[in-house]
Amino acid sequence: MILHGKTGRGKTHLAVAIGYRAIQNGFETLFTTAAELIEDLSNASKRGNLQEALATYTHPHVLVIDEVGYLTYGPDAANVLFHVVNDRHLRKRPMIFTTNKPMNDWGKVLHDEDMAAAILDRVLERGRLSTSMDPPGEPVISTRKRPCQKIQNGSEFSGIGGSEFPEPTRK
Repeated sequence: MILHGKTGRGKTHLAVAIGYRAIQNGFETLFTTAAELIEDLSNASKRGNLQEALATYTHPHVLVIDEVGYLTYGPDAANVLFHVVNDRHLRKRPMIFTTNKPMNDWGKVLHDEDMAAAILDRVLERGRLSTSMDPPGEPVISTRKRPCQKIQNGSEFSGIGGSEFPEPTRK
């Protein structure tokens, strides 16, 4: 899932709540910022132990990556993030991203348009894009690959059908 919207719209709060709910249901969850993840994996790559460092981000059932695009990243940002996203995609492990950047700006943010497109393709293949709505009267610009449906609070979720990752709920 990608939670997209302007600063102060509650994206991080919602991502933390989803992660917390996953923990309540017995799933291991990791919360990190994009800057922390990219810096950690970039440094590990320079030391020659990228594979060991990747386990931190590929092992948990749920991974929350906060603030994609808020800070500047090094030139290998797309490469190290792709390793995480691709591994989790192949193993059908859920990821939640928060961002204030439109999807078509991720290439600039991550310093590689093609790799950013590959990351987004993997995330949105089975995922959803949620765009927080602006106050009435302000236009909302959203780039999405999938149809969207409005939910009760005015936000939009892209995607089709139900969840591909059904989670048990304790009663």
